[in-house]
Amino acid sequence: MASSASLEIYQNLHERRFSRYALLVPCGHANSDKGENDMKFCAIMTVIGFGAFFVFSVLALFAPDEAPEALTADVILAAIGFFVGIFAWLKVKRGTC
Repeated sequence: MASSASLEIYQNLHERRFSRYALLVPCGHANSDKGENDMKFCAIMTVIGFGAFFVFSVLALFAPDEAPEALTADVILAAIGFFVGIFAWLKVKRGTC
C-alpha cells in the first residue's frame, strides 16, 4: 500500500508534467451536461459530414459516363458533406459548439 506522502509526490509530478495539457481542454458547466451534449453532436456531425464526403467522392469518381446527372448529384452531395464536416469540425476545434 502506498503512503499518502508518495501519492502526493506522484500527484505533484503529474500536475507539473501535464498542467499545460489540462489547460487546453475545455470543461463543461459544473451543473449541466448541455456543453458535453453539444460537443458530442458536433463531433458526430463531423464524422457524418466527412463520411458523406468520402462516400460520394468515390461514387463520383466511379460514375459511368452514360449518366452525367448521377455524377452531378454525387459531386453536389460530396460538396455538402465536405462543408458540413468542415463547419462542425471548426466548431469543435474552437470550442463554440
